[in-house]
Amino acid sequence: AVCMAACTQEGWALQYVPEAMRTEAVCIAACTQEGWALQYVPEAMRTEAVCMAACTQCGWALRYVPAEMLTEAVCMAACTQEGGALQYVPEAMRDAVKKETRR
Repeated sequence: AVCMAACTQEGWALQYVPEAMRTEAVCIAACTQEGWALQYVPEAMRTEAVCMAACTQCGWALRYVPAEMLTEAVCMAACTQEGGALQYVPEAMRDAVKKETRR
């Protein structure tokens, strides 16, 4: 409960949460509050939901999204929030993401 409260208030607090206590809910709370917290989410827990929460809050978090989670939806969320995140979008998706985020 303490970890959840801390991460809800300040996403960066995730770096101080013991790895065994970094549940998906705690990670989503942290990433919703501060997208950059994605870098402290264990690789195995970087689900599409966690990555989407992070990239919607901070587009630059896209750099910490695992290749298998780089979906068009996650990339568009990141680039809508921060156009510069386009550099982390896979080449094959760039044109589609550019087109959709420039509307």
